[in-house]
Amino acid sequence: MAVESRDGSFSWGGAKDTAQPDETPMEVDTPFKIMPKLLGILEKSLSQRL
Repeated sequence: MAVESRDGSFSWGGAKDTAQPDETPMEVDTPFKIMPKLLGILEKSLSQRL
């Protein structure tokens, strides 16, 4: 998630999730790919609705 003020004077970004299949938690410098995460969330959400 990220937020930014309209004038750009403030911005913040953060994430919370497991980083690896062994449930290693994310750290500040853990790289992550947004699209695979979003697709996974959407897929899970859609499968729960069916």
